[in-house]
Parts: sequence; structure tokens; C-alpha cells
Amino acid sequence: MSSKTHLYWSPVLVLFLALGCFVSAKPVGEACVDNPDFRFNGKKKKTCKKWVAGKKKKKRCGLEIGDATRVRDECCETCGKQGVYDFIIGGMGASGIGAVYTLETIGNLKNYLVLEAKEDLGGKVWATQFGGYTLETAAGYISGGVDNPFFCEMENFVAEGNKFRGYDIEYKLRVNDDDGNKVIGNYDPDWDYDWSPETDYYGGVPETVGERIIRAYYEAEWYGYKCLDPKRHGKLKSSDRKWCNRLCGINTTEIPQDHEGPEGIMDLVMTQNNVCDNTGVWKPTATSDMSLTDLMRADPGPPEKYWGDKEFKRYFAPDDPDGVCVARVAEYIYADKEVAIAPWRTSAKDWFSSDAVFGGSDFGETKDFIVADERSYSYLLKRKLRNVLKTSVNTPSEIVFDEADRLSFNSKITNVKWDPSGKKDVTITYCKTTKVGKQSYPCVDSERYTRGAKNFISTFTLGILKKSIECERGLLSDCPVPRFDPPLSSQELLTETLDNLDMGTLTKVYLQFDKKFWGDKETYFTPSNSSGYDCDAAPLIYSLDGENALKGSKIIAIALAGDRGKEAANIETSDADTREWVCQEFIPVLNNHFKGGINDKFGGKELTCDDIVDIYIPTWINDPLSVGCWQVARLGSAGKLNFDFPAMGNLILSGEASCERHTGWVPGGYFGGQRSAKLMLKERMEGFEDLDTKTLCTHKRNKNFNFNRDTCEFDLK
Repeated sequence: MSSKTHLYWSPVLVLFLALGCFVSAKPVGEACVDNPDFRFNGKKKKTCKKWVAGKKKKKRCGLEIGDATRVRDECCETCGKQGVYDFIIGGMGASGIGAVYTLETIGNLKNYLVLEAKEDLGGKVWATQFGGYTLETAAGYISGGVDNPFFCEMENFVAEGNKFRGYDIEYKLRVNDDDGNKVIGNYDPDWDYDWSPETDYYGGVPETVGERIIRAYYEAEWYGYKCLDPKRHGKLKSSDRKWCNRLCGINTTEIPQDHEGPEGIMDLVMTQNNVCDNTGVWKPTATSDMSLTDLMRADPGPPEKYWGDKEFKRYFAPDDPDGVCVARVAEYIYADKEVAIAPWRTSAKDWFSSDAVFGGSDFGETKDFIVADERSYSYLLKRKLRNVLKTSVNTPSEIVFDEADRLSFNSKITNVKWDPSGKKDVTITYCKTTKVGKQSYPCVDSERYTRGAKNFISTFTLGILKKSIECERGLLSDCPVPRFDPPLSSQELLTETLDNLDMGTLTKVYLQFDKKFWGDKETYFTPSNSSGYDCDAAPLIYSLDGENALKGSKIIAIALAGDRGKEAANIETSDADTREWVCQEFIPVLNNHFKGGINDKFGGKELTCDDIVDIYIPTWINDPLSVGCWQVARLGSAGKLNFDFPAMGNLILSGEASCERHTGWVPGGYFGGQRSAKLMLKERMEGFEDLDTKTLCTHKRNKNFNFNRDTCEFDLK
């Protein structure tokens, strides 16, 4: 049960306020500093101390209504920073930005502090310099549609007469066979297969592997969204429920328990577990689920009313006419690259549970934009805040905030002392950091600092929270993540939820060469076997050297998900020779799949390790500030609780994982921060009891959500 902050006027309280502006048993820092220019309601000049100690005013610093904003700016901001904050926010990624924006615009609050471990905001929207170019190392896509708040910020920026480099993805793909020969390689004829399970069952038979992957994925999406969830299934017409009965032809597959080494598509074996218990009737329950692989590869086929007794080819099955490995790497673009774990380990029910990001549900006309701008994606996040925070630089090339009292960079939280009852203040302990290499932010020294607050909004990733609980359980000797007191493991519901969720891994191996030996395709699917990985040792290679991308950079990236992604990240952070490993694993793949270009550019010679100019492997899975990429739901988690908890006393857990409908996306982090700030305002601050806390995290966009293209915000009507 959360408690609200009440302030009653008394002689004792007058004394507290006169000394510290904000009520605190142990004020942090020195007492109030006089502001000689302070005026209240434009009248008689008074000092900050005199106004705070005034006997006729019932509510002071932080709780004054009516003229509250100006009072905070002119008085409380002067002395309140030495006392207890209303809020401390842990982290300044998309979620922290959403929380700050909400506290400023809806709460009209100034008395907060953000502690961010890095030297700038962004979180996993993070760029680095590589080979003379700005490289987005994690979130590099602005996905969904034109009403994505950050796509809107980009459009407004361009409308002001500026340029922002990047391009709308068209997926100009080339798919090779196991020998490196082209199977398909033209987007328009091979991938322009606009198919819907509701309208096109009778025609549109897929002919190529590109068409088969589209058919398999979107058919799985229909079944996954409408059939696996018992509530949605119960709302279907009886004729549509018969479609769901087609799932009864599926027997699940699994990796044998005695399997050793890397997992691959070839290792899956079919079980005797029929998803309908051999009844022929699909009856979903809260825990009904199957893997993404089973739902895609065991295509149940169309209803009989379309095909009757005709034989139906189960497209994209293990016996795909273009080969299992070709089919396996083709699904990477829809599955592994997005879910960040192997599709046979992924809950299809969870993955297809929402149509919020794509499909025109929340963001309007579909767009999928890759950022390739020297200012980086984070510039668009800064544009979001420039209207609510003071800036020292606000130009088309750079935005720098002048909010030293509220934004504390290079400040990494090490301990959080909170109160489940919400009666005591939060105490946050942190250290000052320095950047080491491209991605590490260790504490400078052993010195620690503390700050107090009435409330704490944590934007720590689900991976950090899981790691913190592992430390509490004594499972780890090295614990470079924040520790909580009382421990998070004391919260049974939270622990159960975290135990059923994971952070996915998508590792990109960036390679720069002195010559470009690939063509103008954006993406190449390259089936290959290496180090025990069947088909997907290096499944997806894409070019960063393009007309609207990093033109002339001669950089390619190899995308690796799941266990293969972890292996690459572990190599980078270990004592192993990264260059030696990269050359051993990927040079043969490149020589096999790019023979023509390599022969042309290197005079008939094969590619060697010496031809690699530079290598960079971001290691988000091993970074203690992220411990993974984004939340994923593994197979078996269906029916478990979502990570969208209310306030727990004076603590609330935010981040992309807390935004149910947009989990895994940058807007999900932003909306999650908005959600957390709204809930805390309503539950913990006076004057907000009637605040509408709806966000796109829990509510589908409808007539009550108006998208304001000037502010790039969803306004509640």
C-alpha cells in the first residue's frame, strides 16, 4: 500500500522548512541560500528564507499550488537542491527521458534529480566513432510508423530546413544457397508478396523462399494473435475458430535434453506432444503456447472452405525446396533479429501478442527508418527535451543541456535503499564514473555519494534487475549492478516475473575493409556452418556503405542473435584474440558468398585477415549498464505475469520492459517512463489524485489519443 505525502503546518515544521526548504529528518548539504531577487506574486521583495518561513502560507516549497512553477524556479530551486528531492530517476535512456518529460509537463515539477552513469543521455540509443564514421551500436531503427514520437521529431527537424541522414528500409535482399550461389536477389519480384491469411488463401501460392518466409510469418502472426490467447479466441466467430483448429496438426519440437554444444535447427526433434491433445479441437488456456519455430514451420494450411480436399503444401517446412539452411537464414530477418533469441526458444504467444508497433495500430503509416546521421539517433531524443529543459547549446548540429542541478552525468547508482511502505525517504548511493574504451563506465574511485528523495523511478533494464537478484541469492561473486535494500528478492511477485523473463542478445560484428567487395543490396542472407552452428554461423550480413547510409565507409555488419551473439560478445570481453576469432569464423563465409566481388577487387585472390582494417563488437549482454538488449519471453513463460508493476511504496520499476504493448522498442522505453511518472504522481503527490494515467503501454490507440505533430506527443482528450 503506497502512502501519499502530506504536509501539515506546525511550529516544528516551520523550523524544518526554514533550515532546509524540504522536509527531511537529515537534510543533505547546507541550509537554504537567500535569493535576494525573489518576489512572490510580483509583490513585496522577500528573501527565500523569509517566504519559506512565512506563517500565513500553508504550503511551501514543492507543494505550493497556483503559482507553484514560478515559486519553484525562484525559491525552491535555490535551496531545495540541498534537501530531499521529490524524485530521483535512475538512468537517462528513453525511459528516463519519458519520466522527465512527464514530470515537467504534467507535474510541473522541478525538484528532481537524474543520475546517469554515462556522459550523455540515450541509454541503448548509443553511437560511437568507428573507422571515421558515427556508428549506431544498438537501437539504430526508428520503427513503427510516422506517429512514432521520434520519427515525428525527425520529420519536424527536416521541415525546419535541416537534413537528417538515413533511409527507409526497402529490404533489398539477396539470399544465397549453402555454396554461396544466389537463390533470389531482387526485392521487387522476389519479396513483394503482399499476402493476407484472411483474403489470399485461395490464391497467391508462394514460389520462392522469399515468398515462403512472408507466407509463414504472417500466417503465424494471424494464428498467434487470434488463436493462442484465450480471450481473443473466445471473441472469434465460430467460422474463424475453425481456422484455429488447423493448429491441431502441430506436434511440438524440442532440443533433446542430452544435447551438447550449440543449438541449431537440425537439432530439433518432433515430440509426441500434440498441441490439441489429439482432439482436433483447439482450446487455448492461459498457458497455451508453442515456439515461434513450430508456428512458422508447421504451417497448418488454409481452412477447407478454400481448398476442400486438395493437397496443401506446408510451405517453409523443414523440407523447403530451396533447402533447410536457406529457409533458416531467411527467417532471421523476421525472427532472430527481432526477438534476439533462437525462435525455437521464443514464446509465439508473447511475440504475437500485440500489434502496437507495426500494422498501423498505434503509429499510423508504417515506416522502418535506419539512422545514419553524424549527430546520431540520440539527437532526436534531445529534441524531445529541449522545450522543457534549459540548454546552453541548441542548434541543428548539437543540443547541450544546462541543467547541472537536475541532470547528473557520469553518476552510476550502486545502492538503492527504499521503503515498501512508502513512509521513509529513498536514499541513493552512487559513484562518479569515467569512460574506458568504447562502452565501459567504471567508478573513478572508492568514494561514494548519497542523495535523498521521496520517490525513486528506476529505469534499470530487466537484465540488471535479474542480475541484482542473482547477487542477492549469492549466485555471483562479481556484482557490478545496483543493490537494493530491502532486496528485490523479498518481493515474491516481482521475483517470479523476473525468473520467467530474459534479456535477448543481438550482437553485431562490424568489419571495415579497405575495399568494398559487395554490391548495392542492403542485406545478404548467408547460410554457413562453423563451430557447431548449423546454417546460422553467420546468417545475416548487411551493408552500411550505401547512398543514404555511411557512404564510402566500406563497413559491413554481421548480425548474430541468441547463443551465437553471446559467443561473439564473450570473445570481445575476454582475453581471447578478437581478430583471430573473427578471421577464423567469418573470412571463409565472406570468401564463399562474395566470390565475384572479392575476385574483382583483390585481383583473383581470396580475402585474408590482413584485409580487415578494423573490428568492433558492441557487448551489450556483458555491459553492466544493460545486461542484454531488450526483454524477451522464452517458451514456457506464457500465462506468467507481465513486468508492468505499479508503485511499490516509493519505488517504481520502469524501462521498455514495463511497457506491455511496446516492449523491446525505443518508444516502449519512452512510454514506460511516462507511465511510471504518471503512476507515481497520482499515488505519491498531492494534487494529482484525478490524474488520468492512460498511456499506449496498456491502451490501444483510439479516439481518446490525439497525436500532436507539433509536440510529437499523444495527448489524452
